[in-house]
Amino acid sequence: PDGNVYAPPFNATRVLRVECATSVVGFIGTVFTPMGHKWHTAALGGNGRLFAGPCNAGNILYIDAAFVTAGPTGVPFPRFPHGQQKWRFALSGPDGCVYVLPWTANGLLRVDCRAGVKHVEGDLLGKGLVAGEQHWKAAVVGPGDLLYAVPFDAGQLMRVDSAKEGAPSELGRWARWTARRGLWSFWARSRRCHCDMIPWSSTRMGRMRK
Repeated sequence: PDGNVYAPPFNATRVLRVECATSVVGFIGTVFTPMGHKWHTAALGGNGRLFAGPCNAGNILYIDAAFVTAGPTGVPFPRFPHGQQKWRFALSGPDGCVYVLPWTANGLLRVDCRAGVKHVEGDLLGKGLVAGEQHWKAAVVGPGDLLYAVPFDAGQLMRVDSAKEGAPSELGRWARWTARRGLWSFWARSRRCHCDMIPWSSTRMGRMRK
């Protein structure tokens, strides 16, 4: 939000900050205990902060560019080894919340960081939606401001209507990971009101139309 680049710590112990205008690289915020796969990706919330869902870490991570600080926030979740690879890919929702796709968790994580919200917390949507591992790898805001998550080892596409604040729904049906590991990897947004799924082990592109 300030023209710089921020990266949440994956195996590192602090948030990385790159000042793009000067090419100065540094670290900000809390020094975390060494651990692998703490946070994967961060996305911008409606309150101007960046948020990352916990992967092996126990808390949501916030990055405040205005005050050049970062740290944990919200109610803690089980951390490694009890909570492994919970959530990975974070996406800014059209409602100002940040949504984090479940990798091994049993629900979609929504971080309520809309403008004016004083206490940022994460809640689960569609709890018990799936079981297994490596569910959804990436997501995109598609036509109608709906969020679509591409299935990796999950058997269905995930669709989230943030305006209704309801549980995500699942669309389509493909072989689960027991038959094929990693169906599609990422989205490619088209200007023609459709989104394409980039194949991982699938033999064809996938397409979601409006």
